[in-house]
Amino acid sequence: MAVALGGELACILLVDRLGRRWPLILGNVASGVTYMVSTAIYKTYPASVPNMPAHRAFVYMTWVYNFAFSSCIGPLSWAYPVEVLPTHLRAAGTSLTSMSAWISNFMIAQVTPKAFAAIGWRYYLVFCILSITNAVTFWAILPETKGRRLEEMEQLWRTSAWFVPAHPPRVLDAKQTEEDMAEGKIRAGVMTEDKVANSAEGRDEEKGDAPEHFE
Repeated sequence: MAVALGGELACILLVDRLGRRWPLILGNVASGVTYMVSTAIYKTYPASVPNMPAHRAFVYMTWVYNFAFSSCIGPLSWAYPVEVLPTHLRAAGTSLTSMSAWISNFMIAQVTPKAFAAIGWRYYLVFCILSITNAVTFWAILPETKGRRLEEMEQLWRTSAWFVPAHPPRVLDAKQTEEDMAEGKIRAGVMTEDKVANSAEGRDEEKGDAPEHFE
């Protein structure tokens, strides 16, 4: 519990500095590594084998996993789907992601006892594989939303490449965006990514461009 609370506090304090994309990627990599180590320990030194150093190492791995999950995967798996969807899809999308999360939790709770009874330590391999494939998937397709307002998400997806690393969208500074909005350089729902870049660099007035409304 203390490890989880510490991880969640770290997420609260750092998420607007680190963004969403890389914490999700690295959190899943850390999760996969801890599962790999735990799987190797559990296979070699199961609970029936009296080896206290191995058992302690297994417990330590669960702590590392818990921190990685609580600081990256857990909170952001709820926050990212909410903020990344366009306004007209946000309510329905949030309902679907919440439903999917709870159905998945229910399924895992029902399957896990039977899986351990049937295949033992091999069941851990499922989570090893899924953690790494999650990290690769997030790296490939999820754009960074740090510093962007909810009204910009539709435009973000329109301008992002299918393979994000090939053409990553501009990462914005949340504080600068708020200052530009306060000064009237940009307005909610009426700016494109190019306008954000121009306003952040103080070039709007020089170019004389008028803000464009989203469709």
